Amino acid sequence: MKSKNTIFDEILLSIPQAAQLLHTRTDKIRELIKKGYIKALRLNEVKIRRQEIDRFLKEAEGKDYYDLSDVRELKI
Repeated sequence: MKSKNTIFDEILLSIPQAAQLLHTRTDKIRELIKKGYIKALRLNEVKIRRQEIDRFLKEAEGKDYYDLSDVRELKI
């Protein structure tokens, strides 16, 4: 029996899928794309490579992206 694909298995993600994967809102993903933090492409609709999400997560670690106009080191 073949297992069902999940968003973790996808090569290209839609904005809602990327938001689900990153546990955030779709408007935050759109803003990350607009500001250049995440690269995307348009194939009928905007898509993000799963590899791009992984790259972003590596670069974003230890940073506070709450205000995308003022990304800074994370302080807890």
